[in-house]
Amino acid sequence: AATFGFFVFASAGLPGLSGFVGEFLALVGAFLFHPGAAAIATFCMILAAGYLLWMYQRVAFGELSDFLRGLGNHLTDMTPVEILTLAPLAALVVAFGIAPGLLLDLVQGSVANVLSDVAAGSPIPIAPEVGLIAIVIPIAYVIIRIIYLGYAETRDPLEAGGAAR
Repeated sequence: AATFGFFVFASAGLPGLSGFVGEFLALVGAFLFHPGAAAIATFCMILAAGYLLWMYQRVAFGELSDFLRGLGNHLTDMTPVEILTLAPLAALVVAFGIAPGLLLDLVQGSVANVLSDVAAGSPIPIAPEVGLIAIVIPIAYVIIRIIYLGYAETRDPLEAGGAAR
């Protein structure tokens, strides 16, 4: 649970971990392009962090299912092989979070080439409605899904007709 939590926090953008650098650079780029887009991106990142923490709480601290209860003593902690596999990944997450230049310097030349090629051409016109739809549909889906899951947890299974009275 602790290792899973570490990677969840890295994905949520905890400062000092690689996910924070990625989210920060994305927000700076979005703000330079369009401040409204940066505001929407910020909202989406906050929503994603909340969803990740909610998922972690349910997985790590939620009630055991009947299947997991049946496994009993067969559930074990991480094996040494699993620890040796995840330790270098965790070290890279911290290293790239503290010193992102290690990775950014490697791709700087390629990014400069792509940006110069893009600057030479004209942008592809996209109707604002298309961008708005591409942003609103995923957000609406996540909100509806969260509401549905909250409703499904509070609903009595006997009311649904799933079991005979």
